[in-house]
Amino acid sequence: MCNLTSLTTLHLYECSSLTLLPNRLGNLILLIIIDLYKYLSLISISNRLSNFISLTTLNLNGCFNLILLSKGFKNFISLIIFDLCGC
Repeated sequence: MCNLTSLTTLHLYECSSLTLLPNRLGNLILLIIIDLYKYLSLISISNRLSNFISLTTLNLNGCFNLILLSKGFKNFISLIIFDLCGC
């Protein structure tokens, strides 16, 4: 997946077995939408996401087990929608 450098949208609905996003996800710098709706086992957002300066939407709705957000969030200068409902 990390070779898909032109990818702009990533939807991972109701993932139940992954606890962390892959570090190499940071190579997808053109992502504008990351939708992790009900990514039930997600516990941490990696610092690697700080590369996504074009990111406009980050949906973490329903990520009940999320306990740690990256300090790299300050780099999301284009972020318009940030949904943490149910976290």
